[in-house]
Amino acid sequence: MFSSGLSLLTVTRGESPVNVPLPHIHISSFSVTDAALKVWTPQAHQVSCSTADVLLQCHFSVIPGPIDPNRLKVTWTQNGLTIANYIQGQVIRRPGVVLSGKTVKSGNASLNIKNITFQNNGWNKCEVEYDGDKGWADIYLSVRVTPQVFLLYSSEPQSSQAKLTCLATGFYPPDVNLTLKRKDETLKTEKLTSPSKWLLDGGTFGARTVSTFDVTVVRGNRELFICEVTHSSLDEPIRKYLLKPVTEAAFTVWTPQAHQLVHSGSDVLLQCYFNVTPGPINPKLVTIIWMYNGRMIAGYNQGRVEWRHYYMILSEEEVKTGNASLLLSAINTESGDAQYWCDVEYQGETGLVDMYVSVRGKTDTLQVSLTVPHVTLTLNSDPQSSQGNLTCEVLKVYPVDITFTFKKKDETLKTEGMVVDESLFMWPLGEGICRAKSVYEIDVTTVQDNGESFTCEVTHSSVNQPIRTTLSKPVAPVVSMRGAAVLQKDSQMVCRAEGFSPLSVVFKWRKDEEIMKTDTPQASWTPDNTPFAESWYQFTPHSREPLSCEVWHVTGVSERKYATYSGLTLEEVIRVAVTIIIIIFLSLFILWWSSVGLFPLIPVMDVDGVTLALQCTLTGWRLQLVTVEWFKNDQQICVDKKLTELEDGGENVLRDPPEYSVKQLPVKDLCCLDGNALRLEMKTTTEEFEGAKFKCRATHRLTRRSLVCGLEI
Repeated sequence: MFSSGLSLLTVTRGESPVNVPLPHIHISSFSVTDAALKVWTPQAHQVSCSTADVLLQCHFSVIPGPIDPNRLKVTWTQNGLTIANYIQGQVIRRPGVVLSGKTVKSGNASLNIKNITFQNNGWNKCEVEYDGDKGWADIYLSVRVTPQVFLLYSSEPQSSQAKLTCLATGFYPPDVNLTLKRKDETLKTEKLTSPSKWLLDGGTFGARTVSTFDVTVVRGNRELFICEVTHSSLDEPIRKYLLKPVTEAAFTVWTPQAHQLVHSGSDVLLQCYFNVTPGPINPKLVTIIWMYNGRMIAGYNQGRVEWRHYYMILSEEEVKTGNASLLLSAINTESGDAQYWCDVEYQGETGLVDMYVSVRGKTDTLQVSLTVPHVTLTLNSDPQSSQGNLTCEVLKVYPVDITFTFKKKDETLKTEGMVVDESLFMWPLGEGICRAKSVYEIDVTTVQDNGESFTCEVTHSSVNQPIRTTLSKPVAPVVSMRGAAVLQKDSQMVCRAEGFSPLSVVFKWRKDEEIMKTDTPQASWTPDNTPFAESWYQFTPHSREPLSCEVWHVTGVSERKYATYSGLTLEEVIRVAVTIIIIIFLSLFILWWSSVGLFPLIPVMDVDGVTLALQCTLTGWRLQLVTVEWFKNDQQICVDKKLTELEDGGENVLRDPPEYSVKQLPVKDLCCLDGNALRLEMKTTTEEFEGAKFKCRATHRLTRRSLVCGLEI
């Protein structure tokens, strides 16, 4: 691998220059002209204000071209967390970022971040992989947050001194200039650095400057005061104006403390007082309204408190003495930094004072005690790559000066010192503490195969000896698959990896050998503190083509887990339906064929060979539905539609012609069928029957099956 040298980029905006080390730009060969893959950015450091859209430019080229999307992978990370992926033509991204699949195919992997916030401040990495070659470019994004500015006035009637407070809050970076003016006269100018500011919970800063002046000098005039704030996020200073009467009057309202820096969970007294000359004060004539960020929160009228929030106290007895102060119980960080107004009215005269409260955590952030850092050492790598990053991270550190040292056994690999205002790898957490990290690149195979021991030592003023932590041995994931794959229906399968370390895994879903999906979910934790990650695959199966999931980890590739199918494929459904239809048709045919059977006519003769009767055997089912007809020389001689009504051995004498009679004889030992022997007896024995052709026809009236048997005498 090849990387460019490190240079220093100085960005100046307003009056705050920022020195930023240019990131390494990596290519996948030792020669730029012979490189198969080259990745670069034309802008290694970008500065933008919050709420703006930012384009992080990343370009790459492949020799020889053109670019095949199926062999390309692009990964964007922000401060170590993956925010966008392009894998085999598919874009996977977090909300608020845009990575165009069309432009990636042409060598433009730039990322657009919408509506940036302070949380987007830090390092962004564009990593491109093509046919096993890797290259990347690092881009630092500096997010500027514009301050909110307040000008507050506080004084006491008995005192000759008054205070002006110029307050700026919610800004980043921390350098800021505050100026207080009275008309064109500059009262105070202050350039504030870290020790003069406090950290807010969101990682931004707050700062103030206070000027005290003699009220007696300007008594009798209305004074114009100005608070002017200069910051790198501003093209021109923000100015706040206050026109304050400083004359002696019959009715005045004031506060001795216009800005308070308080701790979360503490009680806060917002001090507001008023004087009436001449006294005493008539409480029936006093009206008091307290407001918070433009909303009414407490009120006093005609001698009593008419409304207030449950955690606020406004004393009716104190109001009679000119004390309109409001007590807030157990204020918390949810209230946030807020502005309050105390509005007092007496006999048509009105007075208003405003004040600002900055709510902090339980630690005094202006004088924070030493905080022992919590140190972790993790291995972060692409499971499909042999390269990885050792990340030594420190949480809850104060003061912010800290030194990292990476070691392999007794060999020192890297030493790095950091200060919050200089390092790009340190972030404020609020409460006066910070989080910091240092990164060192290693060959992952040294951990996998040789079990090399890596150590991170952190040196900090809160401890006498360095804090050491050792990289734990990688643990392979336990992989399982659950879900129901039902043929011809929308199905969902879940592949789960559990108990692995480090916490980077890649899921690959395959049909046969074709990769259908590649997923890199973030690891989560079970209630018993076991890491796990899950990948979901939704599909509608039409066949039992093998669907498998495998997990790639620094420890290797897991055994494939296969989905099990239930239900029938379309071909199987058709095959079953056709089989059922054939069975039905065969059953119907058998029923039809077996509904009636007729055996040949047999002559019954006497000893002289004279034919006395003709007999045939009738078989079938539901013989009561069979019609039997007898014919002589094709002329019908009798019809019997109720043959089975004859008793066994019974005789049915035909009326017309009278020379014949029909008898029914039982037939036994027939399986599943009824049987009757039908006999046509001839009552005359003349020779007129010689040469005659007799027929017996049996017809089943339900199935319409008809059989005929004949005999010539």
